[in-house]
Amino acid sequence: MELRIRSAVASDGAACGKVLFDAFTQVATRHGFGTEVTVEYATERATRLLNHPEVFGAVAEKEGRIEGVAFLDERSSIRGVGPIGVEPRMQGKGIGKQLMETVLSRVTGYPGVRVVLDGFNSPSPTLFTSLGFETKQPLKLVRGRIENGLPSGFEVRPMNEGDIEACEELCRAVHGFDRTSELRDALAELSPFVALRDGRMVAYITTATAFRQCHGVAENAQGMQAVISGAARANGGEVEILLPAREAEFLKWATGLGLREVRPLALMARGEYQDPRGCFIPSALY
Repeated sequence: MELRIRSAVASDGAACGKVLFDAFTQVATRHGFGTEVTVEYATERATRLLNHPEVFGAVAEKEGRIEGVAFLDERSSIRGVGPIGVEPRMQGKGIGKQLMETVLSRVTGYPGVRVVLDGFNSPSPTLFTSLGFETKQPLKLVRGRIENGLPSGFEVRPMNEGDIEACEELCRAVHGFDRTSELRDALAELSPFVALRDGRMVAYITTATAFRQCHGVAENAQGMQAVISGAARANGGEVEILLPAREAEFLKWATGLGLREVRPLALMARGEYQDPRGCFIPSALY
């Protein structure tokens, strides 16, 4: 039977979760990295994405069995790819490229699309480069606890609905676009925080404890330090975020507080891209 690419549906959750678990675990193990992903977590994540009205999923199916899956986040004018995975025994057969071509067909008419990839998995950057993506930012996943580090002069508090407009303006100033739909999801599902200086919004972060769902922007490194410290303090000091490796001052601050580097990643983009005009924390999308 021929391989078939089709739109994913809600009932595909368990099969997609297994594919993602198998793919992530195989890659991490092959390169000597551990993985915190479980079948249960991967299934829960896949199911959540399949049920989100602004996320598109595609699956590769052969003989009734799902062998690959790819998601496209459509919550912003800048689309985000991921997660994407192919069963290890089926890798190297062009399935990943077919899935990517399917999701990218939905990007026509939008200014750009981005993806965050493990930096040690060489076939993935090669595939995305062949599809027109360019590496824009090397990243580091850091994890640990911080007990202090809040710069003076900042007020850090939980985000509320009334902060959305100021967060939109800040994100546009840093990136050139807003991520408002993601902010509203964060208010419903996570514990986002904002940092203010002299009563003015200078930073926000959607969460400091789950890098896949975390994104944040700030006018400068001090503002980002403040909002991360405040968010961490509210969660017992726990931190799990992606750091842009080129943000030397910010990276030095984080590692100086004891956050440890877990693994390298990379942010790739196709289409419109503006170098951030400030400090930022990417999510697993961008």
